[in-house]
Amino acid sequence: MGKPDCDRSDLLVENVWGVPRSPDEFVKPAELARLRALFFHRCTARARELEDAEQELKKSMPGGHVATILAPKRLLLWRGLMEEFGYPALEVFDVASGVDWDEALGSTAAAAEATQ
Repeated sequence: MGKPDCDRSDLLVENVWGVPRSPDEFVKPAELARLRALFFHRCTARARELEDAEQELKKSMPGGHVATILAPKRLLLWRGLMEEFGYPALEVFDVASGVDWDEALGSTAAAAEATQ
């Protein structure tokens, strides 16, 4: 058995595998991932800066279900992001202090009277 003749061009076959994409199509997802990673890195760093202020805010909250629900949330970071991105209804942040139902609905007696 002799050595195969690889110099014959009629025996060579070129195979190309993959999905053809332009350089921009190839790089664009990586750039988006980079920007997202930078954003979350910045948010994480800002959350660390706000830790003491977050603890003080949570200590000032009324006890009960509101404090329990909001305990793991980073409220000051959330508010900062809303301000940074121009969120039009910053008063939504005030919900963090809870809702005074007597104030929102009037006194209980007045509410009961209205239903009769």
